[in-house]
Amino acid sequence: MAGAPAGRALPSRTARARPSPGERSGSRLRSSRNYNSRKRLVIKGIPYLQLAVEHWSIALEFYRDLLGLPIEQVLESEQWVAFDLAGAKLVIYGGGIGSDRPKGWDRNAFIPNVECDEIEATVAELVRRGVPFVAPLAIRPDGYKVATCVDPEGNRIQLFEWTRTNE
Repeated sequence: MAGAPAGRALPSRTARARPSPGERSGSRLRSSRNYNSRKRLVIKGIPYLQLAVEHWSIALEFYRDLLGLPIEQVLESEQWVAFDLAGAKLVIYGGGIGSDRPKGWDRNAFIPNVECDEIEATVAELVRRGVPFVAPLAIRPDGYKVATCVDPEGNRIQLFEWTRTNE
């Protein structure tokens, strides 16, 4: 364990025969509302999301030209591009494995959720540009609108807009 002196054993944990009723099977999350009971780590945020793609130049065109994401930096010789998003960077690089159809939830390494101000207009414009959607625009009862599109390698991207203010 990082930070522990060499040769020092970690404290043992008390074994339990079976999880309590309020505990998810195979997990340590309890049903109480105090999810942040542990000491906070030094993790400050997620400034970069990285996505490995099989066909880098096609992905570059999709994210730049169809989705309209602004490029912050590109290194074509290394098949690497960083797109500037509000509060984060989306980094696309070569070396991944694509799919000729939308990837299921079990095949996506991550699914970025992209916030929009006017989701209806955004979806309409993306459809006009030829972006394929696998889930149409829907209003969720928990306070947001959502639509899911896919990139040329089948990676899902969710667009969303809050329908009410978070309290």
